[in-house]
Amino acid sequence: MAFRGTDVLSKLQGRLIEPRDGGASWPSELWTPQEVHRYLHEQQVRVLRETGCLISIAWLGLTVPGTTVVDLPEDCLQVVRIGWQRTTDLKHFEIPPADLFEADMARSGWITESQSFPIAYSIGEADDVPNQRGDLNRLRLIGSCTDPGIIEVWYVALPAPLADQGNPVLDAIAAADILTVPDVAMPAVLWGTLEQQTAKVARGADQPRASYAREMRTIAIESIQIILRGWEA
Repeated sequence: MAFRGTDVLSKLQGRLIEPRDGGASWPSELWTPQEVHRYLHEQQVRVLRETGCLISIAWLGLTVPGTTVVDLPEDCLQVVRIGWQRTTDLKHFEIPPADLFEADMARSGWITESQSFPIAYSIGEADDVPNQRGDLNRLRLIGSCTDPGIIEVWYVALPAPLADQGNPVLDAIAAADILTVPDVAMPAVLWGTLEQQTAKVARGADQPRASYAREMRTIAIESIQIILRGWEA
């Protein structure tokens, strides 16, 4: 992961005929440094969510029998896989996703029945109580467990912002941080940011260029997916 925010911002400036200074200024005044930094962050989020090219793993700690709801990691953007390891014999089980309706249809007595490990999990059910952060980013284990275990979460982590969107000069310095996405995903972030810039309803709007950038971003995303999952005819 060698690309810095300033590298990508300079590439964008070159494509939009702006002086290359790492995104510190946009003399045309069609965009502001804070605005482009925000686009760059949003595109990192989109690429990570769509491709799952970076996976983080967290252990949510020991759960006692009867545990049904736990908080997901604060930086959890999207859950990929949930595992559960029984502490008595260290056996590992993969827990499938399901909502409460699916659980009712598959096993009508799941609320009162007990089993050694959860039968499924759900995230953000409408009747969940918000966590301490005030959101529904919580993991609900479907099925009451009789055995203690440890929850393993494979998830896509939210990337750290490249800038605080305050003072433009300080933002430009902050943008020198390394991009969260791997190098192979940088073109998707670049083209996605360019699409946002040229699709903006303002003087800088350029729909033909925005359409071209959108197509190039699609190709970049598909390339990442082929690398990760192989070619599917």
